[in-house]
Amino acid sequence: MNQFKVEMEAKPTALIWYPNIDFNEGLILTTNDEYKMKLWNPQLGNSRRTALGPTYGGEIVKLKLLNVNNESNGKYLVYSTNKKVIGLIKLPMDGNPNKTMGLIAHPNEVTDICCSSDGQFVFTCGGSDLAVNMWKVNVAPIEQAIAMGGDGIEPFINLIEGGRQGQTFTDMQDFFYYSIIRSKVENTTKTRELKHKQVPVDELPNLMRAMGFYPTEQEVKNIKDEVKYAEYTESALPKTHVQLDDFIRLFVNHRPVYGIGKNNIEEAFKDLCDGGRDANGNLVIQGSEFANLLYSGPEEMNSRELEKALLQLVGEQEIRVVFGAEVTADRFAEDILGFEEVDEAELQQEMDQQSFQASTVQ
Repeated sequence: MNQFKVEMEAKPTALIWYPNIDFNEGLILTTNDEYKMKLWNPQLGNSRRTALGPTYGGEIVKLKLLNVNNESNGKYLVYSTNKKVIGLIKLPMDGNPNKTMGLIAHPNEVTDICCSSDGQFVFTCGGSDLAVNMWKVNVAPIEQAIAMGGDGIEPFINLIEGGRQGQTFTDMQDFFYYSIIRSKVENTTKTRELKHKQVPVDELPNLMRAMGFYPTEQEVKNIKDEVKYAEYTESALPKTHVQLDDFIRLFVNHRPVYGIGKNNIEEAFKDLCDGGRDANGNLVIQGSEFANLLYSGPEEMNSRELEKALLQLVGEQEIRVVFGAEVTADRFAEDILGFEEVDEAELQQEMDQQSFQASTVQ
């Protein structure tokens, strides 16, 4: 039996075999508590695709394949969250919000779901309500939403702050074209001809960081694998370059749904500090021990990488001066990282509203 790691920070919440639709290989589909859906090759342990899942009603905890008799409508997954919501996802899974819908099925928890063999009905089991509900399946609203909202790149652009006319999309274009230049020869007086508007796969991590998303080394590997093997089963050749549309899809699907705030730093320090606190009750860790933790582990940094990172964050200071004798969660978040506190309750409410507007809820 082959074992491999699917998550480093998020918690897996559901798993199902993925039907052979757009990949001619036996893949598994996993979901996590950060609203991501991921395809994996279990033999190689490589990521094949990461997609943004439904963000309303909490993370997905149950998945079932729906056998729709009308093959012209394609294949669907039925999902349920831990609280109230069930819904449909049209395959192939790519993060397009128009391919999902959700509805409130129970007043509180949904303990289990199942589908009829003909794909006409879905059964849901509640918890404290002591109810089993039978639902008639109608995929027409999703087909209409796809037809109205588009099945290309537009749904992903609409998920970017400000849409096509916003500053974020403009920045993505600017950074993408600069990456084309950067991958060639920057210092030249010759006229540049950008015939092939694509960048090498190795430029993707820099593009993601330029847009404010800082993937871990494991996430970088996943992104590169997803691009390289996207067409491998068809052409038997790894994909080496990506176009702007590919970059937009990857950015929308991989970036965190919610921003990182001080509370996330505090949670991390709880694991690192073993509950240690200073005289003021702040979570604290010794500066030398903190540096050693950065030098070790699955995402280890060497001294040169750490010095370079600190130079960009706080200027020319020695590591011992930056960390000091002790490092608290507040000091690390505010003075070193320069993070601002994010109100997760407001972000959750805003994301729920956006998700319901983007999807047809029947």
